[in-house]
Amino acid sequence: MESDRERLTVAARYSTVAWNMLATEGQWCPFPHSELTADYLERLADGDDPFDRLLLVQEPQSGKSEFSSKLFPAWYLGQNPDHNVGLISYSTTRAMTLGGQARDVFAEYAPSVFGLELSRYKFGRREWGVAGHDGKMLSVGAKGSLTGERLNLLILDDMFKDYEEAMSLQIRESRWNWFLTVANTRLTEDAAIVCVNTRWHPDDLIGRIKKISPIAEILGPSHIQDSHGFHRIDDMFGGEKPDGVLGKPWASIHFRCIPKEDIYRHDTPEPELVHAADAPLCAELHSLEQRMEDKRLAGPLKASAVYEGDPTDPSGYEWDPKLFDGIEIDAMPDYIERLVIFCDPTTNAKDIAKKDYAAAVAIGTRSDGLIYVAARMPKTGYEGTFREIGSLASSLPRQPDVVGFEGVAFSELVATYGEIRLPGYGIHSPVVSFQQENVDKMVRMRRLDPFVCNRQIRFVKSDGTAEVLKQFRLFGQKGVHDDGPDAIETGLRFMLSYFGALDIGTRQDQGVQTHRSRENQAESTELANTFGRTGRRVAARYGAGRLG
Repeated sequence: MESDRERLTVAARYSTVAWNMLATEGQWCPFPHSELTADYLERLADGDDPFDRLLLVQEPQSGKSEFSSKLFPAWYLGQNPDHNVGLISYSTTRAMTLGGQARDVFAEYAPSVFGLELSRYKFGRREWGVAGHDGKMLSVGAKGSLTGERLNLLILDDMFKDYEEAMSLQIRESRWNWFLTVANTRLTEDAAIVCVNTRWHPDDLIGRIKKISPIAEILGPSHIQDSHGFHRIDDMFGGEKPDGVLGKPWASIHFRCIPKEDIYRHDTPEPELVHAADAPLCAELHSLEQRMEDKRLAGPLKASAVYEGDPTDPSGYEWDPKLFDGIEIDAMPDYIERLVIFCDPTTNAKDIAKKDYAAAVAIGTRSDGLIYVAARMPKTGYEGTFREIGSLASSLPRQPDVVGFEGVAFSELVATYGEIRLPGYGIHSPVVSFQQENVDKMVRMRRLDPFVCNRQIRFVKSDGTAEVLKQFRLFGQKGVHDDGPDAIETGLRFMLSYFGALDIGTRQDQGVQTHRSRENQAESTELANTFGRTGRRVAARYGAGRLG
């Protein structure tokens, strides 16, 4: 009777999942995200898939390098012993480490699985071959030479060492030029490419590839299929592969650390759930609590890039992101002198379909020099927004003095409707419409300079507040939501209009950091004047700062 190991050895000849389990002596586990990756790597090795180029984005320590750069190359050469594999990483040392690990796996397990052995003449970490065949694996750094080589498989594993490297335009240009002029010129006509990278910057290698090549997103929420509208990836382009700048389309497998929606694979007859909303990618490896703490410690910029694979360019920030650290509180103080709720609702079906945020913020002041903010950020229609406003009001120390709705387009009717519906959610305050100014948004938002840069705003902890703080930190970036900060700026003007002044008093502490240059302080002071005498006093005392 066949033993389990014998059955696994037979299966490993055809399955990367079985190969990985065998080569790690059972330590490798076939998690859902790993099985999807295995499916596509096997299709690349077989050469019968319409996509022979794969982008793989996952969070750190989720097994992407072990699979794609250590275990898979050894299995690939077992399947194709006359092919050449090139593995590239940010440094020669790391590339050779991965190459040596792949060599050791091949040497130990290829004889029993494939009947192949490691070459006695070519067995170094940088270059090793298959005995009796022409195939080999070559591992070099991002500046290494591939002169004279012909590659059937190219693996690009972390082309940037860390955040600092990725932030360097010179290094990004160098890596990209090397890829185009060295690696890309060494590929055979039917060569496969696997690019597995931690994302650091929108202009990194994966970012540049996505800009100039057709991309098929394998994963996505249930309400979309793939980036080209096809139900099956195999049907894309009618079976023909259009030429991008790099020649061929790419399949993209992008696993987020903690997605906000259920994620399905859309290359199957029916969408299959592979990652549940608000759950870690692999709870067996990293719990939700651990990953949330990891993201918190990384900060919003790095967390968005490294853990969610969604990097943003930090060079265009309106404010220093550090200004928003350490300003969260558990609840509003029991005594609040002036308290308003202001809402910027989604105004039409298109906004709701795009899942744009409706921003509802509670703003409270008293004579301690601080502004207290609580927030809800629903992606819903009017009735859902009213419900969230009711939830927000129930968390406050008392009823708001007034509830305001932004008066743009049909939003004025929302205020009228809200006056009818809000009492059903426990709110009995006056409800009014407040007209938005016809002023450039950046000009309006810079009125917040004295309050942001002097850390005078305190945010009550909640999911909505977390989203608002994220938007503040990323404000000024293209394609980033700004509904929360916009609602706070308009809400402060609404409060000023309703009460005649903010009158929040003056902070007693002097621990203030300002970032605006002297020549721009006059502009800041002028903008702060809009908020009344308190804004003028704060700007005069501290100076108002932002990162330009």
